[in-house]
Amino acid sequence: MTTPELKLSEDRAFWLFLGCVALAVVVLLFEILVIQSSWAPVVGFVKAFIFGGVAALIPAFYAAFSFYRSQAQSSTLKSVLVISLLWFLTVAVTLAVSR
Repeated sequence: MTTPELKLSEDRAFWLFLGCVALAVVVLLFEILVIQSSWAPVVGFVKAFIFGGVAALIPAFYAAFSFYRSQAQSSTLKSVLVISLLWFLTVAVTLAVSR
């Protein structure tokens, strides 16, 4: 993989991760602004955490695929992979423990 392709993969993985963060913010704001109950901030935070964590699998898979395909030492791809997987695993453990 050439340097421009690696840079493009890093940028895509980073923007996919930011998209997951943006999804979490949108879910939180929807709960607060549209539902408007007294529990809306708490419920919104929990839903945002869960939806964002599940969506974080997308940048994790993309970063892992790009990292494997490129065989290059990319700190951006490693960071996106680790942070996305930690977010997803935190959601998974939280849901497993709460059942």
